[in-house]
Amino acid sequence: MGGGRRTVVRMRAQGWAWLLAGLVLALFLATGLQRLDAVPQVYEDEPWQASTAYELLTRGTFGSELFAGFFNMDQRYYGFMPLHPFLLAVTFKLIGVGLAQARTETVLLTAITLVLTFLLAVRLFRDAWIGALAVALLVLVRWTGLTYVQLTGIPLVDFARIARYDPVVPVIGLLSMHVYLSRHYLVAGVFAGLAGLAHVYGLFFVPALLLLAVWDRHAKAAVLNIAAGAVLPWLPYAAYVLQDVPDWRGQTMVYASRFELLSPAWYVNNIAQEFHRYGPGLGPPGFNWLLRPGFWFLLIALPLSLVALTRRALRCESAARAIVVPALLFPILFAVFITLKLVNYTLIELPFFALAIAWAFVTAWRMRARLQPVLAMAAAAVVVEGGVALSTLATASITPYPTYVAEVRQYIPSGAHVLGLHSYWLGLEDFSYRSFLVPLNMADLGVPLDHALDAVDPDVVLLDARMRAYFLSVPDGAVFSAWLTNHDARLLGEVDDPTYGQMQVYGVSR
Repeated sequence: MGGGRRTVVRMRAQGWAWLLAGLVLALFLATGLQRLDAVPQVYEDEPWQASTAYELLTRGTFGSELFAGFFNMDQRYYGFMPLHPFLLAVTFKLIGVGLAQARTETVLLTAITLVLTFLLAVRLFRDAWIGALAVALLVLVRWTGLTYVQLTGIPLVDFARIARYDPVVPVIGLLSMHVYLSRHYLVAGVFAGLAGLAHVYGLFFVPALLLLAVWDRHAKAAVLNIAAGAVLPWLPYAAYVLQDVPDWRGQTMVYASRFELLSPAWYVNNIAQEFHRYGPGLGPPGFNWLLRPGFWFLLIALPLSLVALTRRALRCESAARAIVVPALLFPILFAVFITLKLVNYTLIELPFFALAIAWAFVTAWRMRARLQPVLAMAAAAVVVEGGVALSTLATASITPYPTYVAEVRQYIPSGAHVLGLHSYWLGLEDFSYRSFLVPLNMADLGVPLDHALDAVDPDVVLLDARMRAYFLSVPDGAVFSAWLTNHDARLLGEVDDPTYGQMQVYGVSR
Protein backbone atom coordinates (compact mmCIF):
# COMPACT_ATOMS: atom_id res chain seq x y z
CA MET A 1 0.00 0.00 0.00
CA GLY A 2 2.81 2.40 0.94
CA GLY A 3 4.51 1.87 -2.41
CA GLY A 4 1.28 2.47 -4.29
CA ARG A 5 0.64 5.70 -2.37
CA ARG A 6 4.13 6.96 -3.15
CA THR A 7 3.56 6.20 -6.84
CA VAL A 8 0.34 8.23 -6.82
CA VAL A 9 2.07 11.14 -5.08
CA ARG A 10 4.91 11.03 -7.60
CA MET A 11 2.49 10.96 -10.53
CA ARG A 12 0.64 13.97 -9.13
CA ALA A 13 3.92 15.83 -8.65
CA GLN A 14 4.90 15.07 -12.24
CA GLY A 15 1.51 16.33 -13.36
CA TRP A 16 2.19 19.67 -11.65
CA ALA A 17 5.50 19.83 -13.51
CA TRP A 18 3.74 19.37 -16.85
CA LEU A 19 1.34 22.15 -15.85
CA LEU A 20 4.22 24.47 -14.93
CA ALA A 21 5.92 23.82 -18.27
CA GLY A 22 2.66 24.57 -20.06
CA LEU A 23 2.22 27.83 -18.14
CA VAL A 24 5.76 28.99 -18.93
CA LEU A 25 5.24 28.13 -22.59
CA ALA A 26 1.98 30.10 -22.55
CA LEU A 27 3.81 33.04 -20.95
CA PHE A 28 6.44 32.91 -23.69
CA LEU A 29 3.83 32.88 -26.45
CA ALA A 30 1.72 35.59 -24.82
CA THR A 31 4.67 37.95 -24.57
CA GLY A 32 6.41 36.73 -27.72
CA LEU A 33 3.53 37.28 -30.13
CA GLN A 34 2.64 40.80 -29.03
CA ARG A 35 3.85 43.94 -30.83
CA LEU A 36 5.95 42.01 -33.33
CA ASP A 37 5.56 44.82 -35.88
CA ALA A 38 7.31 47.21 -33.50
CA VAL A 39 9.42 45.50 -30.85
CA PRO A 40 12.32 45.46 -31.41
CA GLN A 41 12.96 47.92 -34.20
CA VAL A 42 13.80 46.22 -37.46
CA TYR A 43 17.17 44.46 -37.59
CA GLU A 44 19.01 44.81 -40.90
CA ASP A 45 19.13 41.05 -41.56
CA GLU A 46 15.35 40.63 -41.33
CA PRO A 47 14.33 42.33 -44.62
CA TRP A 48 17.47 40.89 -46.23
CA GLN A 49 16.50 37.30 -45.47
CA ALA A 50 12.81 37.99 -46.05
CA SER A 51 13.62 39.17 -49.57
CA THR A 52 14.76 35.68 -50.60
CA ALA A 53 11.61 34.17 -49.09
CA TYR A 54 9.54 36.70 -51.05
CA GLU A 55 11.28 35.73 -54.30
CA LEU A 56 10.59 32.06 -53.59
CA LEU A 57 6.94 32.87 -53.00
CA THR A 58 6.37 35.18 -55.96
CA ARG A 59 8.80 33.91 -58.61
CA GLY A 60 9.82 30.47 -57.41
CA THR A 61 13.47 31.58 -57.46
CA PHE A 62 15.93 31.39 -54.58
CA GLY A 63 17.39 34.84 -55.10
CA SER A 64 16.98 38.43 -53.97
CA GLU A 65 16.19 41.38 -56.23
CA LEU A 66 17.66 43.56 -53.49
CA PHE A 67 21.05 42.53 -54.86
CA ALA A 68 20.36 42.30 -58.57
CA GLY A 69 23.48 43.21 -60.53
CA PHE A 70 25.94 41.55 -58.16
CA PHE A 71 26.93 38.05 -59.34
CA ASN A 72 23.33 37.22 -60.26
CA MET A 73 22.08 37.37 -56.67
CA ASP A 74 18.56 37.94 -57.95
CA GLN A 75 18.61 34.53 -59.65
CA ARG A 76 20.73 32.36 -57.33
CA TYR A 77 21.59 33.29 -53.77
CA TYR A 78 24.53 31.89 -51.77
CA GLY A 79 25.04 34.46 -49.00
CA PHE A 80 23.22 32.38 -46.39
CA MET A 81 21.81 28.88 -46.22
CA PRO A 82 18.39 28.14 -47.77
CA LEU A 83 16.33 26.46 -45.05
CA HIS A 84 15.10 29.55 -43.20
CA PRO A 85 14.01 31.36 -46.40
CA PHE A 86 12.07 28.27 -47.47
CA LEU A 87 10.25 28.14 -44.11
CA LEU A 88 9.67 31.88 -44.27
CA ALA A 89 8.20 31.61 -47.77
CA VAL A 90 5.66 29.11 -46.39
CA THR A 91 4.89 31.54 -43.57
CA PHE A 92 4.32 34.38 -46.04
CA LYS A 93 2.06 32.12 -48.09
CA LEU A 94 -0.06 31.30 -45.05
CA ILE A 95 -0.30 34.63 -43.20
CA GLY A 96 0.97 37.29 -45.59
CA VAL A 97 4.16 39.31 -46.07
CA GLY A 98 5.41 41.64 -43.38
CA LEU A 99 7.74 42.09 -40.43
CA ALA A 100 5.26 40.76 -37.86
CA GLN A 101 4.57 37.71 -40.04
CA ALA A 102 8.29 36.99 -40.44
CA ARG A 103 8.81 37.23 -36.69
CA THR A 104 5.81 35.00 -36.02
CA GLU A 105 7.74 32.19 -37.70
CA THR A 106 10.74 32.52 -35.38
CA VAL A 107 8.60 32.90 -32.25
CA LEU A 108 6.75 29.68 -33.08
CA LEU A 109 10.01 27.89 -33.88
CA THR A 110 11.36 28.97 -30.49
CA ALA A 111 8.23 27.63 -28.83
CA ILE A 112 9.00 24.28 -30.49
CA THR A 113 12.53 24.49 -29.04
CA LEU A 114 11.00 24.85 -25.57
CA VAL A 115 8.76 21.83 -26.14
CA LEU A 116 11.63 19.70 -27.44
CA THR A 117 13.82 20.72 -24.49
CA PHE A 118 11.12 19.72 -22.03
CA LEU A 119 10.54 16.39 -23.76
CA LEU A 120 14.28 15.70 -23.84
CA ALA A 121 14.42 16.04 -20.05
CA VAL A 122 11.44 13.72 -19.63
CA ARG A 123 13.04 11.24 -21.98
CA LEU A 124 16.50 11.27 -20.44
CA PHE A 125 15.73 11.66 -16.75
CA ARG A 126 12.11 10.52 -16.60
CA ASP A 127 11.45 13.66 -14.62
CA ALA A 128 9.11 16.38 -15.83
CA TRP A 129 10.35 18.74 -13.11
CA ILE A 130 13.76 18.91 -14.76
CA GLY A 131 12.09 19.72 -18.07
CA ALA A 132 9.78 22.32 -16.54
CA LEU A 133 12.64 24.05 -14.76
CA ALA A 134 14.76 24.01 -17.93
CA VAL A 135 11.93 25.71 -19.84
CA ALA A 136 11.57 28.29 -17.06
CA LEU A 137 15.30 29.00 -17.16
CA LEU A 138 15.20 29.56 -20.92
CA VAL A 139 12.27 31.97 -20.68
CA LEU A 140 13.17 33.87 -17.50
CA VAL A 141 16.95 33.97 -16.95
CA ARG A 142 18.38 37.32 -17.99
CA TRP A 143 22.11 37.01 -18.61
CA THR A 144 23.05 38.97 -21.76
CA GLY A 145 23.45 42.67 -22.24
CA LEU A 146 20.89 45.00 -23.76
CA THR A 147 21.04 46.41 -27.29
CA TYR A 148 18.54 48.08 -29.59
CA VAL A 149 17.25 44.62 -30.57
CA GLN A 150 17.90 42.80 -27.27
CA LEU A 151 15.43 44.49 -24.97
CA THR A 152 15.13 41.92 -22.18
CA GLY A 153 18.59 40.36 -21.89
CA ILE A 154 16.92 36.92 -22.08
CA PRO A 155 18.53 35.49 -25.22
CA LEU A 156 15.85 32.97 -26.15
CA VAL A 157 13.16 35.66 -25.84
CA ASP A 158 15.11 38.39 -27.62
CA PHE A 159 16.29 36.31 -30.57
CA ALA A 160 12.88 34.74 -31.09
CA ARG A 161 11.72 38.24 -32.04
CA ILE A 162 14.37 38.67 -34.76
CA ALA A 163 13.43 36.96 -38.04
CA ARG A 164 16.80 35.36 -38.73
CA TYR A 165 17.93 31.78 -39.16
CA ASP A 166 19.18 31.43 -35.56
CA PRO A 167 15.94 29.99 -34.04
CA VAL A 168 15.72 27.39 -36.82
CA VAL A 169 18.96 25.63 -35.87
CA PRO A 170 18.13 24.41 -32.32
CA VAL A 171 14.78 22.99 -33.45
CA ILE A 172 16.39 20.73 -36.04
CA GLY A 173 19.32 19.94 -33.78
CA LEU A 174 17.10 18.89 -30.89
CA LEU A 175 15.10 16.74 -33.28
CA SER A 176 18.33 15.01 -34.25
CA MET A 177 18.99 14.28 -30.56
CA HIS A 178 15.52 12.81 -30.07
CA VAL A 179 15.87 10.63 -33.15
CA TYR A 180 19.33 9.50 -32.02
CA LEU A 181 17.89 8.42 -28.68
CA SER A 182 15.32 6.38 -30.61
CA ARG A 183 18.29 4.64 -32.30
CA HIS A 184 17.33 5.73 -35.82
CA TYR A 185 20.88 6.73 -36.59
CA LEU A 186 20.60 7.46 -40.30
CA VAL A 187 17.63 9.77 -39.74
CA ALA A 188 19.40 11.41 -36.80
CA GLY A 189 22.32 12.15 -39.11
CA VAL A 190 19.95 13.60 -41.71
CA PHE A 191 18.54 16.04 -39.14
CA ALA A 192 22.03 16.98 -37.94
CA GLY A 193 23.10 17.67 -41.52
CA LEU A 194 19.89 19.57 -42.16
CA ALA A 195 20.67 21.87 -39.22
CA GLY A 196 23.69 23.00 -41.22
CA LEU A 197 21.39 24.12 -44.03
CA ALA A 198 19.83 26.58 -41.58
CA HIS A 199 23.30 27.87 -40.68
CA VAL A 200 26.69 26.23 -41.11
CA TYR A 201 27.27 26.06 -37.35
CA GLY A 202 24.27 23.74 -37.17
CA LEU A 203 26.69 21.08 -38.41
CA PHE A 204 28.09 21.00 -34.87
CA PHE A 205 25.32 18.52 -34.12
CA VAL A 206 27.08 16.01 -36.41
CA PRO A 207 30.26 15.60 -34.31
CA ALA A 208 28.10 15.72 -31.17
CA LEU A 209 26.09 12.72 -32.37
CA LEU A 210 29.20 10.89 -33.57
CA LEU A 211 30.94 11.40 -30.22
CA LEU A 212 27.83 10.23 -28.39
CA ALA A 213 27.59 7.13 -30.54
CA VAL A 214 31.22 6.23 -29.83
CA TRP A 215 30.90 6.97 -26.10
CA ASP A 216 27.64 5.02 -25.89
CA ARG A 217 29.52 2.09 -27.47
CA HIS A 218 27.07 1.69 -30.30
CA ALA A 219 28.05 -0.50 -33.21
CA LYS A 220 30.30 0.87 -35.92
CA ALA A 221 27.28 0.84 -38.22
CA ALA A 222 25.59 3.47 -36.05
CA VAL A 223 28.53 5.84 -36.49
CA LEU A 224 28.61 5.25 -40.25
CA ASN A 225 24.85 5.79 -40.53
CA ILE A 226 25.05 9.11 -38.68
CA ALA A 227 27.86 10.28 -40.95
CA ALA A 228 26.08 9.11 -44.09
CA GLY A 229 22.80 10.69 -43.00
CA ALA A 230 24.54 14.02 -42.38
CA VAL A 231 25.81 14.06 -45.96
CA LEU A 232 22.45 13.37 -47.59
CA PRO A 233 20.79 16.83 -47.14
CA TRP A 234 23.89 18.48 -48.58
CA LEU A 235 23.85 16.58 -51.86
CA PRO A 236 21.01 18.67 -53.42
CA TYR A 237 22.61 21.88 -52.18
CA ALA A 238 26.01 20.87 -53.54
CA ALA A 239 24.38 20.12 -56.91
CA TYR A 240 22.73 23.56 -56.79
CA VAL A 241 26.08 25.29 -56.15
CA LEU A 242 27.95 23.27 -58.78
CA GLN A 243 25.61 24.57 -61.46
CA ASP A 244 27.14 28.02 -61.12
CA VAL A 245 30.45 27.99 -59.25
CA PRO A 246 31.67 31.42 -60.50
CA ASP A 247 28.65 33.21 -59.00
CA TRP A 248 29.05 31.21 -55.78
CA ARG A 249 32.66 32.35 -55.53
CA GLY A 250 31.77 35.94 -56.33
CA GLN A 251 28.96 36.13 -53.80
CA THR A 252 30.84 34.41 -50.99
CA MET A 253 34.19 36.17 -51.38
CA VAL A 254 33.04 38.80 -48.85
CA TYR A 255 32.97 36.00 -46.23
CA ALA A 256 36.45 34.67 -47.05
CA SER A 257 37.94 35.93 -43.78
CA ARG A 258 35.53 33.68 -41.86
CA PHE A 259 36.84 30.49 -43.47
CA GLU A 260 40.65 30.67 -43.44
CA LEU A 261 40.82 27.01 -42.49
CA LEU A 262 44.43 26.56 -43.61
CA SER A 263 45.78 29.40 -41.46
CA PRO A 264 46.93 28.52 -37.90
CA ALA A 265 46.79 32.22 -36.97
CA TRP A 266 43.10 32.24 -37.87
CA TYR A 267 42.35 29.56 -35.26
CA VAL A 268 44.44 31.33 -32.64
CA ASN A 269 42.63 34.60 -33.25
CA ASN A 270 39.23 32.89 -33.15
CA ILE A 271 39.99 31.40 -29.74
CA ALA A 272 41.45 34.64 -28.41
CA GLN A 273 38.34 36.60 -29.40
CA GLU A 274 35.73 34.07 -28.23
CA PHE A 275 35.09 35.89 -24.95
CA HIS A 276 33.19 38.51 -26.94
CA ARG A 277 30.42 35.99 -27.63
CA TYR A 278 29.69 35.59 -23.93
CA GLY A 279 30.15 39.18 -22.80
CA PRO A 280 27.76 39.49 -19.84
CA GLY A 281 26.66 43.02 -20.57
CA LEU A 282 26.69 44.02 -16.91
CA GLY A 283 27.58 47.58 -17.78
CA PRO A 284 30.09 49.69 -15.82
CA PRO A 285 31.00 48.42 -12.35
CA GLY A 286 28.56 49.57 -9.70
CA PHE A 287 25.38 48.86 -7.83
CA ASN A 288 23.61 47.77 -11.03
CA TRP A 289 25.65 44.58 -11.00
CA LEU A 290 23.70 43.48 -7.93
CA LEU A 291 20.49 43.76 -9.95
CA ARG A 292 21.53 40.93 -12.29
CA PRO A 293 20.72 37.76 -10.30
CA GLY A 294 20.14 35.82 -13.52
CA PHE A 295 23.73 36.36 -14.63
CA TRP A 296 25.23 35.50 -11.25
CA PHE A 297 22.99 32.44 -10.93
CA LEU A 298 24.12 31.20 -14.34
CA LEU A 299 27.77 31.98 -13.62
CA ILE A 300 27.70 29.79 -10.50
CA ALA A 301 25.17 27.13 -11.44
CA LEU A 302 26.31 26.25 -14.97
CA PRO A 303 29.93 25.14 -14.29
CA LEU A 304 28.92 23.29 -11.11
CA SER A 305 26.12 21.50 -12.97
CA LEU A 306 28.35 20.50 -15.87
CA VAL A 307 31.05 19.19 -13.53
CA ALA A 308 28.50 17.07 -11.65
CA LEU A 309 26.96 15.76 -14.86
CA THR A 310 30.37 15.01 -16.36
CA ARG A 311 31.22 12.87 -13.35
CA ARG A 312 28.03 10.91 -13.93
CA ALA A 313 28.77 10.66 -17.66
CA LEU A 314 32.17 9.18 -16.87
CA ARG A 315 30.39 6.61 -14.74
CA CYS A 316 28.61 5.42 -17.87
CA GLU A 317 25.29 7.23 -17.39
CA SER A 318 23.97 7.71 -20.92
CA ALA A 319 21.48 10.43 -19.92
CA ALA A 320 24.27 12.57 -18.52
CA ARG A 321 26.36 12.05 -21.67
CA ALA A 322 23.52 13.26 -23.89
CA ILE A 323 23.64 16.64 -22.12
CA VAL A 324 27.35 16.92 -21.37
CA VAL A 325 28.61 16.20 -24.89
CA PRO A 326 26.83 19.05 -26.70
CA ALA A 327 27.07 21.39 -23.70
CA LEU A 328 30.88 21.08 -23.65
CA LEU A 329 31.54 20.45 -27.34
CA PHE A 330 29.57 23.36 -28.82
CA PRO A 331 31.48 26.14 -26.98
CA ILE A 332 34.78 24.56 -28.06
CA LEU A 333 33.69 24.36 -31.70
CA PHE A 334 32.41 27.94 -31.61
CA ALA A 335 35.71 29.15 -30.19
CA VAL A 336 37.82 27.34 -32.77
CA PHE A 337 35.81 27.62 -35.98
CA ILE A 338 33.43 30.60 -35.82
CA THR A 339 35.00 34.00 -36.41
CA LEU A 340 31.81 36.01 -36.02
CA LYS A 341 31.31 36.31 -32.26
CA LEU A 342 27.53 36.70 -32.15
CA VAL A 343 25.65 35.71 -29.02
CA ASN A 344 22.72 34.76 -31.30
CA TYR A 345 24.50 31.53 -32.16
CA THR A 346 24.39 30.31 -28.55
CA LEU A 347 20.74 29.34 -29.06
CA ILE A 348 21.98 25.82 -29.87
CA GLU A 349 23.84 25.66 -26.54
CA LEU A 350 21.19 27.11 -24.25
CA PRO A 351 18.80 24.11 -24.14
CA PHE A 352 21.64 21.87 -22.94
CA PHE A 353 22.88 24.48 -20.46
CA ALA A 354 19.34 24.83 -19.09
CA LEU A 355 18.89 21.06 -18.82
CA ALA A 356 22.18 20.72 -16.93
CA ILE A 357 21.26 23.45 -14.44
CA ALA A 358 17.72 22.14 -14.04
CA TRP A 359 19.01 18.62 -13.32
CA ALA A 360 21.43 19.94 -10.69
CA PHE A 361 18.78 22.19 -9.12
CA VAL A 362 16.20 19.42 -8.82
CA THR A 363 18.81 16.95 -7.53
CA ALA A 364 20.09 19.38 -4.90
CA TRP A 365 16.53 20.29 -3.83
CA ARG A 366 15.64 16.66 -3.22
CA MET A 367 18.90 15.54 -1.62
CA ARG A 368 19.92 18.62 0.39
CA ALA A 369 17.01 19.96 2.41
CA ARG A 370 19.27 22.57 4.00
CA LEU A 371 19.86 24.11 0.57
CA GLN A 372 16.18 24.54 -0.21
CA PRO A 373 15.82 28.06 1.29
CA VAL A 374 18.87 29.27 -0.66
CA LEU A 375 17.66 27.66 -3.87
CA ALA A 376 14.18 29.11 -3.37
CA MET A 377 15.55 32.63 -2.87
CA ALA A 378 17.76 32.34 -5.95
CA ALA A 379 14.85 31.10 -8.03
CA ALA A 380 12.60 33.90 -6.78
CA ALA A 381 15.21 36.56 -7.62
CA VAL A 382 15.67 35.15 -11.13
CA VAL A 383 11.91 34.97 -11.74
CA VAL A 384 11.35 38.54 -10.56
CA GLU A 385 14.18 39.87 -12.71
CA GLY A 386 12.97 37.92 -15.73
CA GLY A 387 9.37 38.99 -15.23
CA VAL A 388 10.35 42.65 -15.07
CA ALA A 389 12.45 42.22 -18.23
CA LEU A 390 9.55 40.59 -20.08
CA SER A 391 7.31 43.53 -19.19
CA THR A 392 9.54 45.83 -21.25
CA LEU A 393 8.22 44.17 -24.41
CA ALA A 394 4.81 45.67 -23.69
CA THR A 395 6.02 49.08 -22.55
CA ALA A 396 8.93 49.87 -24.91
CA SER A 397 8.34 53.11 -26.83
CA ILE A 398 9.20 52.08 -30.39
CA THR A 399 7.62 53.22 -33.65
CA PRO A 400 5.89 50.33 -35.43
CA TYR A 401 7.92 49.52 -38.51
CA PRO A 402 4.90 49.56 -40.89
CA THR A 403 4.03 53.06 -39.66
CA TYR A 404 7.52 54.33 -40.38
CA VAL A 405 7.76 52.71 -43.81
CA ALA A 406 4.32 54.07 -44.75
CA GLU A 407 5.54 57.59 -43.99
CA VAL A 408 8.62 57.08 -46.15
CA ARG A 409 6.55 55.52 -48.90
CA GLN A 410 4.41 58.61 -49.42
CA TYR A 411 7.41 60.43 -50.91
CA ILE A 412 8.33 57.68 -53.39
CA PRO A 413 6.69 58.05 -56.84
CA SER A 414 4.78 55.08 -58.18
CA GLY A 415 6.97 52.75 -60.23
CA ALA A 416 10.20 54.27 -58.92
CA HIS A 417 13.50 52.41 -59.02
CA VAL A 418 14.76 52.77 -55.44
CA LEU A 419 18.25 52.61 -53.94
CA GLY A 420 18.41 52.34 -50.16
CA LEU A 421 19.66 50.32 -47.25
CA HIS A 422 18.11 46.84 -47.30
CA SER A 423 16.80 47.42 -43.77
CA TYR A 424 13.75 49.21 -45.23
CA TRP A 425 12.79 46.82 -48.02
CA LEU A 426 9.85 45.21 -46.18
CA GLY A 427 6.83 47.33 -46.96
CA LEU A 428 8.44 48.58 -50.16
CA GLU A 429 8.75 45.16 -51.82
CA ASP A 430 6.43 46.19 -54.69
CA PHE A 431 9.06 48.70 -55.88
CA SER A 432 12.18 47.84 -57.84
CA TYR A 433 14.47 48.20 -54.80
CA ARG A 434 18.26 47.77 -54.66
CA SER A 435 20.43 47.66 -51.57
CA PHE A 436 23.33 50.09 -51.15
CA LEU A 437 25.48 46.97 -50.72
CA VAL A 438 25.31 46.38 -54.49
CA PRO A 439 27.29 49.50 -55.54
CA LEU A 440 29.45 49.36 -52.42
CA ASN A 441 30.43 45.75 -53.04
CA MET A 442 31.14 46.57 -56.68
CA ALA A 443 33.37 49.43 -55.52
CA ASP A 444 35.24 47.00 -53.25
CA LEU A 445 35.97 44.93 -56.36
CA GLY A 446 37.54 47.95 -58.08
CA VAL A 447 34.59 49.46 -59.95
CA PRO A 448 34.52 53.26 -59.41
CA LEU A 449 31.62 54.06 -57.08
CA ASP A 450 29.96 56.50 -59.49
CA HIS A 451 30.05 53.84 -62.22
CA ALA A 452 28.59 51.29 -59.81
CA LEU A 453 25.80 53.72 -58.92
CA ASP A 454 25.12 54.30 -62.61
CA ALA A 455 24.87 50.53 -63.08
CA VAL A 456 22.15 50.38 -60.40
CA ASP A 457 20.50 53.39 -62.10
CA PRO A 458 18.00 54.50 -59.42
CA ASP A 459 15.60 57.40 -59.69
CA VAL A 460 14.96 57.55 -55.92
CA VAL A 461 17.65 57.33 -53.22
CA LEU A 462 16.81 56.72 -49.56
CA LEU A 463 19.42 58.21 -47.23
CA ASP A 464 18.95 57.23 -43.62
CA ALA A 465 21.13 58.32 -40.70
CA ARG A 466 23.37 55.27 -41.00
CA MET A 467 24.21 55.80 -44.68
CA ARG A 468 24.76 59.52 -44.20
CA ALA A 469 27.22 58.77 -41.41
CA TYR A 470 28.93 56.15 -43.57
CA PHE A 471 29.48 58.47 -46.53
CA LEU A 472 30.83 61.16 -44.20
CA SER A 473 33.45 58.71 -42.91
CA VAL A 474 34.89 57.25 -46.15
CA PRO A 475 36.79 58.77 -49.09
CA ASP A 476 34.07 57.63 -51.49
CA GLY A 477 31.67 59.90 -49.66
CA ALA A 478 32.81 62.80 -51.87
CA VAL A 479 32.25 60.64 -54.95
CA PHE A 480 28.71 59.88 -53.78
CA SER A 481 27.97 63.57 -53.14
CA ALA A 482 29.26 64.47 -56.58
CA TRP A 483 27.16 61.71 -58.12
CA LEU A 484 24.02 63.13 -56.46
CA THR A 485 24.86 66.60 -57.79
CA ASN A 486 25.55 65.32 -61.30
CA HIS A 487 22.19 63.54 -61.31
CA ASP A 488 20.22 66.62 -60.26
CA ALA A 489 19.33 65.24 -56.82
CA ARG A 490 16.34 66.96 -55.24
CA LEU A 491 14.81 66.35 -51.85
CA LEU A 492 11.35 64.83 -52.27
CA GLY A 493 10.67 64.64 -48.55
CA GLU A 494 12.04 63.53 -45.22
CA VAL A 495 10.75 61.62 -42.24
CA ASP A 496 12.00 62.31 -38.72
CA ASP A 497 11.29 59.44 -36.37
CA PRO A 498 12.33 58.95 -32.72
CA THR A 499 13.13 55.28 -33.35
CA TYR A 500 14.56 55.17 -36.86
CA GLY A 501 15.96 58.67 -37.13
CA GLN A 502 15.80 60.93 -40.18
CA MET A 503 15.18 59.43 -43.59
CA GLN A 504 15.78 61.69 -46.60
CA VAL A 505 14.13 60.75 -49.88
CA TYR A 506 15.92 62.11 -52.96
CA GLY A 507 14.80 62.06 -56.56
CA VAL A 508 17.61 61.74 -59.11
CA SER A 509 17.79 61.80 -62.89
CA ARG A 510 18.45 58.38 -64.40
